[in-house]
Amino acid sequence: MSDIKKIIKEINPRAMFLSPLFDGALIGTSKTCGNLDVAAYSSDQCLNILIHKQQMDELEALEYFQSTINSGKFNKNKPVFISDFRNIKDTKNILSSIESKDKNTTTISDI
Repeated sequence: MSDIKKIIKEINPRAMFLSPLFDGALIGTSKTCGNLDVAAYSSDQCLNILIHKQQMDELEALEYFQSTINSGKFNKNKPVFISDFRNIKDTKNILSSIESKDKNTTTISDI
C-alpha cells in the first residue's frame, strides 16, 4: 500500500480506492458534503494512465473513465476526481467559451 493510501486510511478507514494501477494519480484527500475525507485522484493522471499503460486512445480512455471509474454509483466513501486546470495553456479561449455559454443561458429570473 502506498504511503498516501496509508495516510488516507488513517484519516478515514472506510475510504475507497481505485486499483493500484492508478496509485500514481492519487493526490490526497477531499472533504465531502458530509465532512468525510475521501481519496482524491487527478482526472488527468487517470486518463494518462489509461492511455499510456492500457494503450487506449484518448476517446476510449475518456469513455472508460466516465462509464467505469467515475460512474454515478453513490457511496459516501467513494473517491473524488479533481480536474487540474493549472497546465492549460489556452485559458483565455476556454473562459470566453464559458462566458458566451453563460450569456446564452436563460435563467428563471429572465422569465
